[in-house]
Order: sequence, then C-alpha cells, then structure tokens
Amino acid sequence: MADLLEPVVSLRTSVIDARAGYEEGATLTEDQQTRAVLIGLRDLHTRHIDELTVALTARGVTEPEDGSLMTTVHKAILNLRALFTGLNDNILPGVIDGEERIIEDYRDAVADTAEDRVLSDLLTVQCQRLQDEVRRLRALAQAA
Repeated sequence: MADLLEPVVSLRTSVIDARAGYEEGATLTEDQQTRAVLIGLRDLHTRHIDELTVALTARGVTEPEDGSLMTTVHKAILNLRALFTGLNDNILPGVIDGEERIIEDYRDAVADTAEDRVLSDLLTVQCQRLQDEVRRLRALAQAA
C-alpha cells in the first residue's frame, strides 16, 4: 500500500516546499498585491497539506512535515530575487510555472490512486482548486 501511495507522499512534499517558498516570499515583498497572492497560495497549500496528511495517516503513512531540499532552494532564490530585483508582480510567471508543475504531480497522483476512490476524489478536488487559482493568476499577470 505504501508504494502505491508514494506519488501522493511525493506530491505532499512538493506542496510543503511550495508553501515554504510562499511564506518566505510574503515576508520579503513590500508589494501588497504580491504579498496577498503569496499568502493566498500559502493558505491554499496549507489546507491541501492538512487534507493530504489526514488521508495518508488514515492509510498508515506518516511523513515528516519539513519538506525537501527544495524548501531551502525556494527560499534562497526568493531571497536573492528580493535583494536584486524585488518581489512584485514580476514573479507571477515563475509562480504560475511552479504551480503548473504541481498540477502535473496532482494528475499523476490521481491516475496512480484510481483504485482508492476517496483519495482520488480528494486529489481531483485539490487539483481543481489549484487550476482555478492558476487561471486567476494568469488573469492577474495579463493585467499587470
């Protein structure tokens, strides 16, 4: 069972990494609109992490809460970008690209968990929420 859940565990780690980056970015930016975007994504990912943790725990899988090396990488990149160019709406294309990679992870996890209808449905709902947010971010980026 644990091997079948590996894509979900990996997805959860990616979401933890993204959340950490958004948390860091929200503290570094002076642009209120950018801060609001980053906090919104942080909160969405926190909700998804909590739901994934409950689902995995119910299936006997426990994983650490600290993410992966990418957490450190995301934070370092954001710190450098804040130092040299600032964090404002110019980060939206990178944010959108990162979220699209997570959406692909969701799609893979949905396919891999098709036999577990409850888990597959949860992943599908989370993926849809994220897709809706990416559409909103695209509109925001086009308006900027």
